[in-house]
Amino acid sequence: MLSEAGAEVRRYGRMNSSMSGGCHSRGSAVVAWVSLLTVLFGLAAAVPAGAGGLPRAGGYWVLTGAPVVQASDQTGTLLRTGDVLAVGGTTLQAYAQLYHPDTGSWTLTTSAPHPYLGATATLLRSGRVLVAGGFNGEGDAIAWDDIYDPATAQWRSPPWMHRSRNGATGTALPNGSVLVAGGYTRSGTTRTSELYLPAEARWVYTGSLIQGRQSFRAVLLGDGKVLAIGGLDRTSQTLATAELYDPATGTWSATGSMAQARYNPTATLLPDGRVLVAGGSSGGGTAVASAEIYDPSTGAWSPTGSMSQARLSAAATPLPDGLVLVCGGFDGINVLNSAELYDPATGSWSPTGSMNDPREEQSLILLPDGQVLAASGSTAELYIPPST
Repeated sequence: MLSEAGAEVRRYGRMNSSMSGGCHSRGSAVVAWVSLLTVLFGLAAAVPAGAGGLPRAGGYWVLTGAPVVQASDQTGTLLRTGDVLAVGGTTLQAYAQLYHPDTGSWTLTTSAPHPYLGATATLLRSGRVLVAGGFNGEGDAIAWDDIYDPATAQWRSPPWMHRSRNGATGTALPNGSVLVAGGYTRSGTTRTSELYLPAEARWVYTGSLIQGRQSFRAVLLGDGKVLAIGGLDRTSQTLATAELYDPATGTWSATGSMAQARYNPTATLLPDGRVLVAGGSSGGGTAVASAEIYDPSTGAWSPTGSMSQARLSAAATPLPDGLVLVCGGFDGINVLNSAELYDPATGSWSPTGSMNDPREEQSLILLPDGQVLAASGSTAELYIPPST
């Protein structure tokens, strides 16, 4: 706020000094200061309660409470209470913490029985959260899993998965089970998939992927099938292929391939049932800006507008107005703080306010009030869409 006001003061000062010969009447000086005060009061009135900066066209970010445990690559899950559960991360500890939107603060909750990095975290029908797999920091993928109960703030440990896996995906299916697919094991990228059955508290194998893949994305489609997109194969080659899992048959089938091979892109279900895939890496850490749309009705991909900036390991979420927010990531040189909005109606991107801090592989959670929480490292912030 003060920096913006100072800019206005300097701007008015330049206006005054540029007037004829630098000589002004007292009346003109009064008019200038009245105009300045009008601008300042207008700016102050435009700042929402609790905002740490001024609104920018198309949305803006404000810092919120700092996480108790400062780590990147934590899981992020919106609970039915409205709080957000974050688990594990680069500290390689078993810490778990909760973000409370009503107070803008974080508190520790009971630590998980196991440490997690790169795990999947899936909200179950019961409101509990299943955290599974990931990396132990010593070169090995892990098979353990734990379930957090928000009602009691306690964890329980069901049987482990059949396969250790890091870089896998976890998807809640309409029947209440959870599909965990692919990932990396000590022996390489795996094709295996398994289902967690909450009612029986056990894991069962299901159909294997056609192609082993890690660092890919999975999206639950409107018809209950799961779309697996891109990733890396056993030889670390970047994939353009995609496939569909059908829960009714427990099998995977091929669908259309993307025009651009990519791993670690963003993948977002749009309101009309199509899927937006944006950014990622084409290989060797080279970030891309291109985006494509998958249409489940045809099984085909089509190009759409490219982002203004290439970004790998960015985060994305749909907004209540139908737009898609994509933020942060890595452009091949720098971690980014920029953000942009995709409009499905026009197939185009527009800039929006930049985050206060650069972030990659951050959790990005759409909150019940329409704001978006981004958290990683030592800070967290909220995106305020134009309509809120």
